[in-house]
Amino acid sequence: MFRVVRYLFLLLVATFAATAATPEGDAKATFDQWDAAWKAKDADAMARFLAPDCVIIMTEPLAGAKSARFFTPESYIKLTRERFAATSAVGGESTFHAISASDSGDVFVTGEVTEQAQVGARTESFRYSFYVVMRPIGGKMLFRVIVSQLAEYTPDHPKPQ
Repeated sequence: MFRVVRYLFLLLVATFAATAATPEGDAKATFDQWDAAWKAKDADAMARFLAPDCVIIMTEPLAGAKSARFFTPESYIKLTRERFAATSAVGGESTFHAISASDSGDVFVTGEVTEQAQVGARTESFRYSFYVVMRPIGGKMLFRVIVSQLAEYTPDHPKPQ
């Protein structure tokens, strides 16, 4: 009996060691938590994932270079709160294209988001690409740089029936 318990213990230790956290895994977990906070319309939870010196850049390529908007964590969370106050539902999906860690521990993530938001009697749809640099700070993986590039925006989708 002792050998069976010992074998199971060693198997659990080996399994845990094989699935130990990686910077890429930590980044993916942070994105999952960010996404859950977004869908819950919880700007305070989202703020906890932004490094104090995080820079957020939103671009609209078809609107020209002057359309780029720059945000600090505080100004981005303020904008997010205003957006959440105007919407009754938020949903969508994220797709990761690449997640890679550098020797310094920084993680670069690229992907795409398709999002829908219910605003009054209409539904807005967005599709945008994102480019993110994350870094472990104080034991947590935090966003350092976020670049969001709007690819498609439909302001007046008919309300789903």
